[in-house]
This record gives sequence, C-alpha cells and structure tokens, in this order.
Amino acid sequence: MYTINIMKADYEGWWLFDDWQEQVIVIYEFSNIDEMLEFYQRLTQQMHTHFSSYQIGKYNMMTFYNCCDVRYCDDCDDDVQMYVSPVMMYGNETITDETYYKTENLINF
Repeated sequence: MYTINIMKADYEGWWLFDDWQEQVIVIYEFSNIDEMLEFYQRLTQQMHTHFSSYQIGKYNMMTFYNCCDVRYCDDCDDDVQMYVSPVMMYGNETITDETYYKTENLINF
C-alpha cells in the first residue's frame, strides 16, 4: 500500500524525527506508485497556491508554510514556525529516494 502522509509540525518534514508520525494530520492511500506520484504532483501544486512559502530539503522533500502560522514553544520560550509536509510511504517505510521527489518535474511554479 502506498500512502502520502501530510504532517504538520514545528520542523520541516524531511527531518523525520522519531515523533513525526504523531504529527500526521491526513493520510491518502493508493494502490500503486503511479497513482501516488500523480496525486503528489496535484497536491504539491495545490499546497503551493494555499501557502505563502515553501522549501525543498533533504531527499527533495517539500515543506509548505505561512509566516503567520506559529505556535508557542514552552521549551524554547518563543514562537516557532509550523510546517506542513507531504511524506510518501510504501507500507511502513518512508520513501526517501530523491528520484520520487524530483520537484522540478512535478511543479510548474
């Protein structure tokens, strides 16, 4: 089973910290990789129009954010930026192969 997990956290999705799956807010399921990649393309295009900013990081993963979307962090005694990141998976394994996240082929910004 292929999935795209949308996570919202105070760090970019490509860091994949131990708790990242606790930050998942939506899961989309697909029967094959082609369906997932097609949806990823549409999803990232929609996210680009919805959010004011984005970054491309490790594994070519993308994260989206609005500068005013912050939350207070007790540990750091300051506001921290919130990021929304689509993460592709196959079964329980995160897809980290950069070829699947080649954004220059997916996004026409």
